[in-house]
Amino acid sequence: MIKMKKVKDKESGLSKMLLNMQKKISLKNFSSFKIGGNTKYFYEAKTVLGLKKALNWAKKSKIKYFILGGGSNVLFSDDGFDGLIVKLNFNKIKVSGEKIHVESGANLGLVVATALKNKLAGIEDLSGIPGTIGGAIRGNAGIKTCWIGDKIESAKIFDAAQNKIITFRKKDFKFSYRESVLKKHKNLILLNAILKLKRVKDVSPATSQIKELALKRAKSQPKGLSCGCIFMNPTKKYKGKPVSAGELIDKTGLKGKRLGNAEISNIHANFFVNKGNASSKDMLALISLAKSEVYKKFKIRLVEEIEIV
Repeated sequence: MIKMKKVKDKESGLSKMLLNMQKKISLKNFSSFKIGGNTKYFYEAKTVLGLKKALNWAKKSKIKYFILGGGSNVLFSDDGFDGLIVKLNFNKIKVSGEKIHVESGANLGLVVATALKNKLAGIEDLSGIPGTIGGAIRGNAGIKTCWIGDKIESAKIFDAAQNKIITFRKKDFKFSYRESVLKKHKNLILLNAILKLKRVKDVSPATSQIKELALKRAKSQPKGLSCGCIFMNPTKKYKGKPVSAGELIDKTGLKGKRLGNAEISNIHANFFVNKGNASSKDMLALISLAKSEVYKKFKIRLVEEIEIV
């Protein structure tokens, strides 16, 4: 269990408003990479009210903030974060007919399992993707056969700039490959969403699909400290054909390349792994090398899928 020190800075107004605000918390424990220095302030928001209070305080105090979900797609700096990290931890899941009402902090795998338990199909292909439903929707997580954005009916969004809650329909998200309006406008924070699925009599095809995907991932993805794919697949074609970021990195001969304790996986070239005690400097150098070599060889610019903080 992570021990956290409580903030006792009365001048900031934290002691009365946000009793669970923390100071100087290591970010290593909140990223799948297990990399990162300390954040100046850390707050775990268990309610929407708590989130609003934390962000209002940050705004009044002129302190920058970062919203954290499961930490499965983020690389924190060794220097830490000179501001406020808000971890979303409201995570209720409720089934109503063919709809699932989910709060932002709910684990995506648990949402998939809950759907199947209630004989609802449509998101089983998202099994095995780490992180929270909030992060998944923000980045339109998915694979070729299923994208989370396609299942959205509506959602509640907190607009931190306007300090108000607004309702989004699917079209408002402007979903595209690994993108949504939430990524482009960081003041827009997902609170909860309603997913529209399909009721089935027999979930065995869906459970079989989950097992098949798990076996495929076990063979094609490395184990260890990783945040999954580092880069999005490019939209630009190579020799008239679509090509993945992993293929491009592989063709540069960088598979297995290691800088410090950061390594490009020998199994999947778009997976970068912390081999024990890698620094963000090691990982960023490796990311820069991959981008440079791919552009040099193919004239294609890779774009990070992970968020660098």
